[in-house]
Amino acid sequence: MIEQPANFPLIELSFGIFFVLPLIIILTQYIKMSASITNSEKPLNGISGSINGNRLRRRAQSNKSIIRLLLAVVVGFFCCWAPFHAQRLVILYASDWKYIHEFNVWMFFVTGIFYYFSSTLNPILYNVMSRKMRVAFIDTFRAICFKTKVSRNSDLSSSTMYGRRSRSFREETQNIRCSVKKEFNLDDSRTSKRYNLLQHSYKGESIV
Repeated sequence: MIEQPANFPLIELSFGIFFVLPLIIILTQYIKMSASITNSEKPLNGISGSINGNRLRRRAQSNKSIIRLLLAVVVGFFCCWAPFHAQRLVILYASDWKYIHEFNVWMFFVTGIFYYFSSTLNPILYNVMSRKMRVAFIDTFRAICFKTKVSRNSDLSSSTMYGRRSRSFREETQNIRCSVKKEFNLDDSRTSKRYNLLQHSYKGESIV
């Protein structure tokens, strides 16, 4: 069971600071945002009636979706953290209840799931309730996947091009070596033939 220091309301203080106060701040700020969004739904000056009406309808629809999203964030915060604080308060003030042990066991798992789920709740709400967020998420995911595929293809193409260039370079060097050897062999054969002819000519002449 939960024990707190004598003459110091630790659990009640944590309930007020970490649950009630953030909930009040979130509600106040989101109510102000909703009021400013609602007041922005005014006709635009200098625009004809049909165009102005269409723009107002589109703006009203987007504003309603934003207000629903803000309300969902507040409700999600309350649902995720209320069981955790309720469990501690019930154990503190209803310790003589005969089902307190079963309640504590079940609430231990429930509160753990909910307050871990609260860290991922906002992105899920944004993707579920906002079409623009879904489109942006899909575009970002596609861009990341496309970049990885392009980098892999570029690496493969560069490796194949490097292999082809190295192979062609080796073939060219081998051809050059063969041509050089042939030229040297031809020169050697020509010089040897000339030397033989000179020897024969010298042998044919007689010294008188």
